[in-house]
Amino acid sequence: MKTINKGAFFALALSTLFVACEKDGTSTNNSTESNVYVVNEGGFLKNNGSISSLNNGTASNNLFLAANGVTPGDVIQHIAFIGEKAYIVANNSKKIEVVSKIDFKSLATIEDASLLDYPRYAQAANGKMYISNGSGAGKVVVLDTATNNVLTSVEIGNGPGKMTVVGDNLFVINGGGYSTPGDTVNIPVGSVSVINTTSNLEVKRTELFPNATDIVVDANNRIFALCGGATVYNSDYSAVLKRTEPYLVELSSNGDIVSSTSIGLPIDKPSQLEVSADGSLYLYQGGEVFSYNNGVKGQSIVTGQSAYGMNIGPDNTLYLSLAGDYASNGYVATYSLSGAFQDSILVGVVPNGVYFD
Repeated sequence: MKTINKGAFFALALSTLFVACEKDGTSTNNSTESNVYVVNEGGFLKNNGSISSLNNGTASNNLFLAANGVTPGDVIQHIAFIGEKAYIVANNSKKIEVVSKIDFKSLATIEDASLLDYPRYAQAANGKMYISNGSGAGKVVVLDTATNNVLTSVEIGNGPGKMTVVGDNLFVINGGGYSTPGDTVNIPVGSVSVINTTSNLEVKRTELFPNATDIVVDANNRIFALCGGATVYNSDYSAVLKRTEPYLVELSSNGDIVSSTSIGLPIDKPSQLEVSADGSLYLYQGGEVFSYNNGVKGQSIVTGQSAYGMNIGPDNTLYLSLAGDYASNGYVATYSLSGAFQDSILVGVVPNGVYFD
């Protein structure tokens, strides 16, 4: 589950700008012919998370509900694909729903209280599915996709999240944990864990900077990690005592740091990192989307938009997930990478990201 920031509550007002050209995605057709999917978290403890598919600017919503008669769970965090299966991560329900990609009918439900107590993201690699898990001490749970049984789990850093694959190595970003109010010295730092997908062992863990949040790989297999920086408050959270700078870190294929670059003032909190088909990096930071390559910030392509998620599709379409009031159905707004607005599509409650098969 993501943390709602103050700026997010302005997203509803911003999203209403798109209503005139909105596509009303109320279809519940459970036969999907799309490779673009929206994860809608739903409200915390509301058990109304859902998955939507997008096709030519129209959404088919509630795919799992239409196919199975129930929702996939509480706080749907992520979806990942392997073969003809989709793995849906239900964070607060502490489970993984496995469905047929063709019709979203349930194939299995994976629940293990000792291993999946805080599942976050899923990543297919080497014929297996890897699940990052943990709000504190972290692990990656390895699933056999033929049987959907748990093969093993791998202990990694604190607060694991997103993952990417380069060759036989799985790279997992570990947030590092939260700062203790009043303590401006002992600020937790993030890390990246490298797991060999043949041995399922952590072969390297590299310390990064505070609040490591995102990791991507470009077209040339260059790996980049985003560290948003820490904010330390006083004991009653009424004042900020310290902020640390956000960093973009390039990593080698074995997890060593190649370079690290400060990417803004400490008050700026970049939260999303994406890579386009040609290998260009894009950041969402302070309400704007801009390119950032070789240490140089490019021109902003979107400004003034409070997005909960940012993704770039294989066709270079930019998707911004707009959660609105975090209670009503949200929107996905699409743009070209030149910043031209294309569409706004009504989806489920609290859309957090768009994912591609």
